[in-house]
Amino acid sequence: MKGNTARIRQFRTGKPRAADERESIQERTLAGLEVARARGRKGGRPKVTETMKPRIIALAKELYAAREKSIDEIMEQTGFKSRGTFYTYVVDTVN
Repeated sequence: MKGNTARIRQFRTGKPRAADERESIQERTLAGLEVARARGRKGGRPKVTETMKPRIIALAKELYAAREKSIDEIMEQTGFKSRGTFYTYVVDTVN
């Protein structure tokens, strides 16, 4: 039983240390992001509106509204790679 008690005690004392370490990591991460923003850097994935030309998005909307082609065909023709992105920028704005 002594070994088990020691493990339990070690587990209980390790929890607060892990929480402190987590807070420390979080603070360093936020500080790094703040420094990056101050330097003019912006993180994250670029929006479709930043990477795709507006006329391509407009074409996709026209093709979707005409209902002559399938969504897969429209995506292939206009360069959308994700169906979710297509729905966000085309379907949700047409309906």
